[in-house]
Amino acid sequence: MLLLASVAWATTSAASFTTDSGDWVGGTTDGGVLTVTDGAATLTTGAMATFVLDARIRLTTGASITTQAGDAELVTTWGSGGEVALGGTTTALPLAEQAWNPIGTGLEGGEPELLRMDGSWLLYRSVGDSIEAASSADGVVWTEIGVVADGTSPNVVDLGDSVVLYTSCGTAICRVDSDDGLDFGSPAAVLDGALSAVARDADGAWWIWYTDADGFELATSTDGVTFSLYSPLADDGRLGDLDVYGSYNGAWDASDGLHLSRDTDPTFGSSAGDAGPLAFSCDAPTDPSLAMEGVAWYLAAVCDGAPSVALGTPAPGSWTDLHAEWDGTTLTATWGDADPLTVALAAAESISFEANGTLELDEAVLVYDASGDTAETGDTGETADTGDTGDTAADTAGIGDSAGPLYTGADLTGEPGGCGCATAARNPGWLVLGALLVLVGRRPARRES
Repeated sequence: MLLLASVAWATTSAASFTTDSGDWVGGTTDGGVLTVTDGAATLTTGAMATFVLDARIRLTTGASITTQAGDAELVTTWGSGGEVALGGTTTALPLAEQAWNPIGTGLEGGEPELLRMDGSWLLYRSVGDSIEAASSADGVVWTEIGVVADGTSPNVVDLGDSVVLYTSCGTAICRVDSDDGLDFGSPAAVLDGALSAVARDADGAWWIWYTDADGFELATSTDGVTFSLYSPLADDGRLGDLDVYGSYNGAWDASDGLHLSRDTDPTFGSSAGDAGPLAFSCDAPTDPSLAMEGVAWYLAAVCDGAPSVALGTPAPGSWTDLHAEWDGTTLTATWGDADPLTVALAAAESISFEANGTLELDEAVLVYDASGDTAETGDTGETADTGDTGDTAADTAGIGDSAGPLYTGADLTGEPGGCGCATAARNPGWLVLGALLVLVGRRPARRES
């Protein structure tokens, strides 16, 4: 066993889910993951002053995962009304964890665009060379309103007290404004080209994704009227049939109808491709439009040649990275690309994951200030546990043992108690009063979602 005392350098201990779960109590190791069914896996640390937790986790079957530190509970729920909740605050599960069952609207037209306004839904569509609107109280039964503007490819931005509608109008992109989303003024051309998507970010900047004679382009504006070219885009097949959902938690979510792309860069230039397939019950949805009501995602798309609307139903099965930080006063937790949630936390002596159903924990890295903690921690030392066998290519981009500030792959070869103690020459920035313990649970190579 590894006995921690109050020392002036970092101490490293590693446990591998490949052979045993180390000091995690509960669940079983199988295939490189820690599996828990209708129960909990707990890591007891003793009193912590601060911590940072990164975990790669998924629910394979069931309804929820509860992550607990001290008396703080982060509850992630799937199924109808799925959400992430912490301390009385909720947010939506990421788009990649939604399944869609589109319901026909009984309306004609294409390129549907959803807008939630004054407790009701408005659905705009291209019908010929005009934009028609319909309304619904529940997103299921729709009432036709009729023509509200000229043009095609409707995209709306809700400003709270007014609605801005952008359309393709001939060879240009036009803007029209309305107080109620139905009575629009005269159109004004803002760009040459054909419209694909429009969004306004949290800082108030406007963005238009579109095509012109030079290909797929992106333009930006401070007022939504005067635009300047931001960057040409490399259309790799994901961006031609596009809807962009704002700047959600600091990144852009875009759907081309079948797949989700995600990037902090609005050009999607650094995206590796699809962030994940979106599960539809129709074979080839096109012309997507994303919208939210509270923590619920809605998606309009053309299915089987007509507009349909679907409510997102979170479904188990996706691997998600959980990141949590506690500064001794406030706990901040982020589930995947959902909005971060915070709650006051006074004390914590353990971390646990409890499943209603079956969860798999693929990686868990806990770094905490255990200053003054003399409790026995570290790997319990099962003889069959050979520990981490070193870095692999899959480790370098993940949250496992690669390039960590406290340790290297060589530190983690062998358990129990591979100290990996940092020296002043290697890690002077970490020579602080109090011990830091890094607990790593990981498997040699990640599987794909």
